[in-house]
Amino acid sequence: MYLTILRLLWPYLGRYVANYAADFLGQRRARRLQAAVEPEAAAGCPPCPPCPPEETAATENSTHNTLWYTASGLVLGGAFGLIAYIFIRDSRPQPS
Repeated sequence: MYLTILRLLWPYLGRYVANYAADFLGQRRARRLQAAVEPEAAAGCPPCPPCPPEETAATENSTHNTLWYTASGLVLGGAFGLIAYIFIRDSRPQPS
């Protein structure tokens, strides 16, 4: 029964969705064309502020943090490796 109702309503639903999408895309196209035709409307905006200068040289703090992150990663990886070794070693059958 639900399949029959869906088959009856599907063309109308598809047409509604297609019309809605066409109207939406048409409005977007009209706005884009309007903005392209009237560039002086965008000229009324104030200019953007200048971009801040980029730092090219690495600072002492970032190098210091990099060393700590590397050391902590090595220690944490070693700890996880040791835990995994202990679990695997204990799960093996012991020779008699």
